[in-house]
Amino acid sequence: MHGCTLKGTWLLALAAALSAQAPKTGVVYDCDENTQIRITRCEKLCDVELGLPGQLKPYMSMSVAGANAFLKSQGCKDAGGKAVGAAAPVRKPSATPAGSTVAAPVCKVDLPAQAPRRGTSTLALSGAGYVYSWSTTNKKTGEVVDSGAERGNFSDTELFLLDDDAERILQRAGVEPGIMGSRIGMLSFFDGGTQVENFPMLNQVAALLGHEGMTQEISKGARDDYECAMRSIRAHSAASVTTDANAQAVFTNLPQGTYYLFGRFYRMRKPVRRGGMYWNLRTEIKPGANRLVLSVSNASEEKEGR
Repeated sequence: MHGCTLKGTWLLALAAALSAQAPKTGVVYDCDENTQIRITRCEKLCDVELGLPGQLKPYMSMSVAGANAFLKSQGCKDAGGKAVGAAAPVRKPSATPAGSTVAAPVCKVDLPAQAPRRGTSTLALSGAGYVYSWSTTNKKTGEVVDSGAERGNFSDTELFLLDDDAERILQRAGVEPGIMGSRIGMLSFFDGGTQVENFPMLNQVAALLGHEGMTQEISKGARDDYECAMRSIRAHSAASVTTDANAQAVFTNLPQGTYYLFGRFYRMRKPVRRGGMYWNLRTEIKPGANRLVLSVSNASEEKEGR
């Protein structure tokens, strides 16, 4: 990520599901492969930025112990050229007077210019389905030793008819492209973070390494980010539907105009959602009945591992 080759610690399992804020201050370390790491806000979680010198970008959040291990794994040195592995800055929270409360982070919600209107048009959705092929190859001989194909359809998928492009809505809501390179990608990243506590064996591994309860804490933080972003999506939705077992659904009472059909589908949902794709389709609603077919060709793939 960002020009840095990770060196196989348990943090890799978390990297797919963590979300991070963009700290503006912190301690910068020079690391291997001409990269830098900046660590800050280490009360419970450390905010970590990673990148080439002068191009630091949000990477992930992790515990103090995890940040220390990360610095060591990347061969980082401090400003004096000394190798580090136990120097993540720790800033204790300020004392709070008895009876007072600490304000929670404010969720910025982008609201539409006008409330959704009612009309007489409809939009019927149907799924064209997908075929997912896979194969296993012998690395030494190049011979295919196993292969298969899975066929399915886009059932049980929640879809929103938005009054604007989802990327623009999320931009106005304050969601940054981050490490995924797009705001919709970051929405998926937040969603992945909510599932960290459900990854097989991850809780046990975290506990063995002294991070008991860490996955639950990460999931909660990611859930807050995800729900905040989705509040803006829902605010701009003229209507929402969920496809049935045959991947069909109908939007009703629509005024004619330009909309964006937005929604996300996952091939697998347990123990965690993955193998997904999403739609952010510009759609013209004309008077009367309208139809739209959901297909792989008009969707964008969400990379596994996020």
